[in-house]
Amino acid sequence: MPDLGLLLQIFLSFVKIDVLCFGGAYAAVPVVQQQVVEVQGWMTTSEFMDLLAIDELTPGPIVVNCATFVGNKLAGVPGGIVATMGCVLPTVLIALALVRLYLRYRDAEVMNDALSGIKSVVAALLLAAAFTFVTSVLVVDGQPDLVAIAIAAVAFALIRTRRFDTIAIIVGSGVVTLFLYTLVL
Repeated sequence: MPDLGLLLQIFLSFVKIDVLCFGGAYAAVPVVQQQVVEVQGWMTTSEFMDLLAIDELTPGPIVVNCATFVGNKLAGVPGGIVATMGCVLPTVLIALALVRLYLRYRDAEVMNDALSGIKSVVAALLLAAAFTFVTSVLVVDGQPDLVAIAIAAVAFALIRTRRFDTIAIIVGSGVVTLFLYTLVL
């Protein structure tokens, strides 16, 4: 049985992440990274980026999956369950309360003003997360990874044209990268 103190710490860390994050999964990624890597020291940045890559291949909400993976790494199945509950429970309770408020005050100007400000911060969080992720993936040991840059550019172009399924692009890029790194480079 995992240490109850550790389970409580995992639960409270993900409650904190869940309560402090606005704007959806990708806006939460930098907050999760800060808590898991910098504050708690449970993972390195490289391990966290690997987790995000696996997370993208896993069905379900990215932050919930991330919580489950981190909790499981730290304390096995009980850790995964506790982290997931910490990540989900506050959202459910807050969402129930906010939907009632929104339905009551949705036409109020103050509601629209508040949402406008929140959306601006979410955009900044997304840019910060993207910058961290892009630089950690496309630059290795201070040098640009030309293969990763080329694959990212092709994937970006395919995604922007909306002609290919995102999952097909992820799987295809994994196959191409595996081929290039194992057989060619």
